[in-house]
Amino acid sequence: MTTSTERFGDRAMQYARFRPGYPLELISFLEQEGLLPEGAVVADIGSGTGKLSEVFLARGYGVYGVEPNGEMRAQAERVFQGRENFHSVAGTSEATGLEAASVDLVAVGQAFHWFDVEQARREFLRILRPDGAVAIVWNEREPARGFGPAYQEIVDRYKMEAVPVSHASVSAAALERFFAPSTPVWMRLEHACYYDLEAITGRMVSSSYMPNTSPRKETMIAALEKAFAAHAVHGRVELRYTAVMCCGRLHRRVDGLR
Repeated sequence: MTTSTERFGDRAMQYARFRPGYPLELISFLEQEGLLPEGAVVADIGSGTGKLSEVFLARGYGVYGVEPNGEMRAQAERVFQGRENFHSVAGTSEATGLEAASVDLVAVGQAFHWFDVEQARREFLRILRPDGAVAIVWNEREPARGFGPAYQEIVDRYKMEAVPVSHASVSAAALERFFAPSTPVWMRLEHACYYDLEAITGRMVSSSYMPNTSPRKETMIAALEKAFAAHAVHGRVELRYTAVMCCGRLHRRVDGLR
């Protein structure tokens, strides 16, 4: 049985090439909120192939990319080879392997739904410096815009799980509880990605709940090629996303729980 840390092992290359990144404006927002001080060190937990790490690195911050999946971690190491401010770490959200009080911000990109929330919270408090912060970020694909309806129809037809594990399983209320007794702040930012046929195929295959090895994959790709031919403009289709961020300081709870 494939564990959550192994699910993307055979999709790491597609994930690195075809998943959407994150807008730099997210970093500006964290800076403006005082959650990302100058010279901050960031722990990107569940860093995968480095999609979220990239925007912190682009602004000059030091990043520890903590990722349990070897194939995903190797993709990030390849992308950031030679970047002295990136450090790859084999670890999990519950056991990062980082030193106590060693980072200013814990960032999580498209991964919070895989965590044991209470164990992760304790670990985040351990590695954060006093008054440290957490930023939980994910991309929501907008199924009703651009190529979204056609793409979603194929997802619904071929997905291997009735209710795929995703950020949608984490409610706003659950995130508010995670930050309590602090009150987090939210940011939403729309952005778009444009895909040729190779890219939109890779984007679909990068999802852990879509077929990747079975004969069903071939019929899925045939359906995607047909939809692409019907909707492409100048050889590309558009998927719209909303980058969502819930962020704030993480404090010990008054009831004695971490």
